[in-house]
Amino acid sequence: MNEPEAETASVQVSPRLVTNDLRLLLKAAIHGVGIALLPEQIVANALKTDLLTQVLPNWTTTTHHIYLLYPSPRGMLPSVRSLIDYLLIHLPISLQKHSIKN
Repeated sequence: MNEPEAETASVQVSPRLVTNDLRLLLKAAIHGVGIALLPEQIVANALKTDLLTQVLPNWTTTTHHIYLLYPSPRGMLPSVRSLIDYLLIHLPISLQKHSIKN
């Protein structure tokens, strides 16, 4: 598969809303506040139900990685182990492609 050539563009914006809360950005976009750059997993249902429209279908951002850092597994609290197990089960498959050390 051939990958398209990378292109960059700079755009000057004056944001109406600035937040790091993805749910708030999703709600704002659904209610017409503006355009939002959100992960596909967050907007999938809104796109399927036509609450949102993808404006740049051939454009994507760089891949982001999620890391879970914790001390040595020796002496690990059960609550930490439980959190790790929960995240391994519930994170989307696309986020689990990278090896996670147990």
